[in-house]
Amino acid sequence: MTTLPTIEEEVTLRPWRSDDAGDLHRAMQDPEIDRWLGDGEPYTLEDASRFIERTAERWAQRAAAHFVVEVEGRLAGYLGVLNVDGGTWELVYWTLPECRGAGVARRGVATALPWIADAIAPVRLEAGMLAGNTASAAVVTANGFRLDEVRRDTGVLDGAPHDEEIYVRG
Repeated sequence: MTTLPTIEEEVTLRPWRSDDAGDLHRAMQDPEIDRWLGDGEPYTLEDASRFIERTAERWAQRAAAHFVVEVEGRLAGYLGVLNVDGGTWELVYWTLPECRGAGVARRGVATALPWIADAIAPVRLEAGMLAGNTASAAVVTANGFRLDEVRRDTGVLDGAPHDEEIYVRG
C-alpha cells in the first residue's frame, strides 16, 4: 500500500506507521468515536500497536486497506476499506474532535474513491453507520452514496440495539 495522490486540498491518506500508535490510542479515547464505532471496551496502546502491525498483512490478504487521514502532517482521522464478502467492500472512517465539521472526512473519502475504484474495483461499495449519525451520512452522500437499506437492530448505540443505515455508491 502507498500514500494516495492528494486530490483534495490539504488532505493526505497514507499507510499507518508504528510511530502512529500513540496518536491512534489517544484518538480511540474519544467518547464520540467509541459511541458510534466502538464496542464499549477500553482501547489500549497495545491494541493500537497490534492494529497497526496487522494493516500491511490485511492488505496483502486483500481483506482491508487502512489509512491515516492526515492534515498538515498530523493525524486528523482514519479511513478504511474492509472486504465484506469478496465483491462487497465497506468504507469506514472517523475524524478527531478538533477536525470535525471542517470537511476532513468528506475530503478523505473523495481522495480515496479513485484509488478504491482502481486498486480494489469492488462490485459494491457500502458505508454502514448507525441510524442518527447525520454527520457521517452527510460525508458519504456528498461523495455520491445513496441510502440503500436499513438493517433493524444490527448495531448497538448507548448500550441498546440500534438500526444501521447502509449507503451504497452509485
